[in-house]
Amino acid sequence: MSKTNTSDVKELNFKIIKGTVKKLSDSRTVQVLVEGMKINSKYNKSYKTSKCYPSDIKEGFKIAIGDSVLIQECKPISKTKKWFVKEVIS
Repeated sequence: MSKTNTSDVKELNFKIIKGTVKKLSDSRTVQVLVEGMKINSKYNKSYKTSKCYPSDIKEGFKIAIGDSVLIQECKPISKTKKWFVKEVIS
C-alpha cells in the first residue's frame, strides 16, 4: 500500500507581466516592452525603467505592434526566449 503525501507536490509559481508589443521578430516571436517606475532609496527620486522580453507566440493569437499583452514565464524555449504570450488584452 503506497501513501501519497501532498507535501511532495510542488506548486509552480510563474511570473506574469503586462507589456506592449514593440516588434514582431519572427513568425513565432515578439519583443514585448515592459515599462515600470522605480524610486531611488537615497534621494527618493522616481525614474522610469523599461526592458524588452523576447516572447513566444502560441498558435491562434493575432498580434500587431502596439497591442497590450500578458506574458508568462516558462521553461527556456531557446537561448533568449523564456516567456510566452498568455493573453492579448487589446
